[in-house]
Amino acid sequence: MIAAAIGHLLILGRKVGAVCIREFYLKKFARAGRGVSMGHHVVCHGPENMRVGDNVSLGHHVTLRTIPVYPWSSPPQQFQPGIEIHDGVFVNSFTELAAAKRIVIEKDVMIAEGCFITDNAHKYDDTSRSVKEQDVEVLGEVRIGAGSLVGCRTFIQGNVSIGIQCVIGANSVVLDDIPDYCIAVGAPARIVKRFDPESKAWRKTTPDGDFKS
Repeated sequence: MIAAAIGHLLILGRKVGAVCIREFYLKKFARAGRGVSMGHHVVCHGPENMRVGDNVSLGHHVTLRTIPVYPWSSPPQQFQPGIEIHDGVFVNSFTELAAAKRIVIEKDVMIAEGCFITDNAHKYDDTSRSVKEQDVEVLGEVRIGAGSLVGCRTFIQGNVSIGIQCVIGANSVVLDDIPDYCIAVGAPARIVKRFDPESKAWRKTTPDGDFKS
């Protein structure tokens, strides 16, 4: 009985904590829509640089990170980062977004568990200094098109645009653009299927996206 009561109290405390965190961030976001939900241990670094739409859902242990300053380079670098999450987006647990410039997640995108999405990378040319001490390089912007699905444990980095209604398979590494209505898998990700508007079916393709005969 005592153990059950303690368990219920812990669950209640976790729920109350998640509500408090949500209310804190909703006041800090540059824009906060209606119906935003957050799991426990959601962390937002630089929420003032984030715009969140209506009915967005962030799972447990999601991290949203904007990087206005990188302190370990000499001199420290400064950026103007932003993250935009549009209406109806679902970001599952243990996923992280890290922006030194801009990441845009369009309407109704689903991002599965354990993904990492970033628009930057560390330089490593100078072997006399640790990688941590070298500059962060902004690679461009990341955009994930409306209605797309990003499979679990996917890594997306660089100046990358994923089109609308795409499916990125689990454990993929996306370093280049993926056009609209494509299924891509692998490391690096390659297109394996594309929607054919004439036949109204998903057809197998070459890695360049051309339909196979």
